Parts: sequence; structure tokens; C-alpha cells
Amino acid sequence: MKKIIVLILLINATIALGQDLKTALEQMRQEYTKAEKFHIVMTIQAFDNEQQHTAYYKAQANIYRDGNKYLYRFGANEMMMNDHYRIMIDWGSGEMIYDKRNLKAEAEALTGAGALDLDSIFRFYDAPQYIGNEDGIDQYRVKQKKGAIDQVDLYIRKSSQVLHAISYRYRDKQYVYIAFETFDLKPSIEAQTFDEKRYIVSVKGKLKPVGQYKNLAILDATKNNF
Repeated sequence: MKKIIVLILLINATIALGQDLKTALEQMRQEYTKAEKFHIVMTIQAFDNEQQHTAYYKAQANIYRDGNKYLYRFGANEMMMNDHYRIMIDWGSGEMIYDKRNLKAEAEALTGAGALDLDSIFRFYDAPQYIGNEDGIDQYRVKQKKGAIDQVDLYIRKSSQVLHAISYRYRDKQYVYIAFETFDLKPSIEAQTFDEKRYIVSVKGKLKPVGQYKNLAILDATKNNF
């Protein structure tokens, strides 16, 4: 089975021509981390090789954040997290998982072993290379010394100075291209976007899915382990 690793760097920063890519990515990570709100839309395509024109896999990811609240839509999956609850949707299996959030545990994961460590990532790369500019897009490339992926390219739109695309190539020649169609760090997000009642309500003590989710089976993770 072909495996797809979705390598997503959610970043926004100014990049000077010829600037050290490691430093630029660290600046980008900081900009993304401190953003209280954002809306990002990206399309992920996977090909057998770089020369192939028809993707064997294609999906769109749509991500909203407002403080601690998130909404992810990716392919057949959706996840909404507000200050109290986490709701996960799998349209393929027809299931909805309802759970309570643990903000403390999530924060510890982000600052602990799960935190992004650019130094450890770039130990596996040769010196970054500036490829050039085409149609207002600056292209940077890093080569990976070992591992399943041997090459990663980053494309930065010079006019808006945000990430335009990422591509990466496997050693077995498979190729993935991620295009960022929306990268908004000051979006207008409606409050009901993160309201659990868009997904589920309690009727006489029993959870019931509503709206477009009404035919999904509910798995209550607040009472059971999955």
C-alpha cells in the first residue's frame, strides 16, 4: 500500500533572497505559533513520480484556529475542538467520536517530546539551496541524507511573502505537492464555527447527531476507551 506523509509547515514570514533557510523556517514557525487566529486551505496531491501529470491521490485540507479552538477538515475526516469538547468525524466509517478536551495535557505535549525541533530536523539535511525565482515564487531546496524522503522544496510567494507550496520526493520516486490556496492570519471567523451543538445535542440524556451529521453513529469517548 502506498503511504502518504503529509508534511505541512504552517508558516508565514519574510524571506530575504539567499537567507539561511534554517533561520527562515525558525522565524516562520514563530510567526505561526504566535498567531491567535488563522485560516489555511491547502490541496495535497500525490504522484508516482515527478513526471506524472495525474495524481493517484488528492485531498483538500481546510483549517481554522481561534485561540484554543480548532476546526480541521481533511478528505473524509473532520475534527472540531472548542474549550471543552473534541468531536472527530470519519465519513468513511460513518462515525462521530465525542470526547472532552484536556488542554493541560495538550499544552504539555506541544512543549515536550511532541514539540517541533528544527535543529534535530535539519541535522538530516545537506546545506539548503536557493533554486531561483519563477513567476514571483522563490524556490528553496533541502536534501535529506537518509530516510524515506530525499528532497523537499519550499516555494515562497515574493509579493505576499507567505508559503505558496511545499513538494517532497521519496527515494522510491513517489512525489507529493502541497499547494496553499489560502493563508490568512487575520481571518473573520464566526463564533458558531466551534459550537459542538452544530454536531451533537443531548435529548433526554442521550446524545444525538444533528444537521448534516444526523446519520452518523456516535462513539462517546467520555465514557469508554477506544
